[in-house]
Amino acid sequence: MLFLVVSEIIDIIDETCRKLKHPPPCLQAFLNDLPGNDFNAIFKHLLCCFYERVKIEKGKNKCFFTGVAGSFYGRLFPPNSLHFVHSSYAIMWISKLSKEEIKSMIEAEGSFKLQTMEVFNMDWDDYIKKADTKQVLDKTRRATMIANDIKAVGESSLDNHLGEDIIDDLFRRFKEDVFDYMETHKC
Repeated sequence: MLFLVVSEIIDIIDETCRKLKHPPPCLQAFLNDLPGNDFNAIFKHLLCCFYERVKIEKGKNKCFFTGVAGSFYGRLFPPNSLHFVHSSYAIMWISKLSKEEIKSMIEAEGSFKLQTMEVFNMDWDDYIKKADTKQVLDKTRRATMIANDIKAVGESSLDNHLGEDIIDDLFRRFKEDVFDYMETHKC
């Protein structure tokens, strides 16, 4: 999902620059996760597909990624160093996720000036389908990728609560549930 958001941002900036007759800038995206989590899966698998697709669509790479280890409960970046912030998963861990509550938390914390906030509902695998331009991934592979993505996000929290002995089985079963859902619903 993250790469779908970055792709949309690149498209919007490119279109705006084209309208203004300015060359589009190169972008820097910072990915954040807890220090104990492994960025290798993202950098090894997903990022390669993303770079390949951007190169095909845009002719060159327009965005560079950096992994930043740390907790979103504290400061991750210097003041005034970010121009745009997107959170796919972090807010859900500290909030009941209502738009008003998130807005009040951001304003109370004071590090950011909230100019626009939108909530989007998307298919679970929209980012996979968008990256898979040749449509070669079947539902089994897409279900596996979704389960792995959710595992990457929640594994460390679940380890602490449930113990790491059951994690692999839990996400194997989750993958089966995702596949079953994809079989019975339009996804």
